[in-house]
Amino acid sequence: LRPALVAAVGEFAPAFEPHRAALGDRLITAPDADALGPRLKTALSGNEIVLLKASRGVALERVLRHLN
Repeated sequence: LRPALVAAVGEFAPAFEPHRAALGDRLITAPDADALGPRLKTALSGNEIVLLKASRGVALERVLRHLN
């Protein structure tokens, strides 16, 4: 897969930093789901398919508030 955008949130977000040079502005990181929502909305044009995957504790459904 070659995703148009990769977003990482929480304690694992720093693990994506080594890939920032290759991904450039296609990598979005945030400390939590509430901070990710606005960043992700800014990066999307509106026609994308978005896959949200995380453990239940991350509560990524909070991101959806910003995307609707």
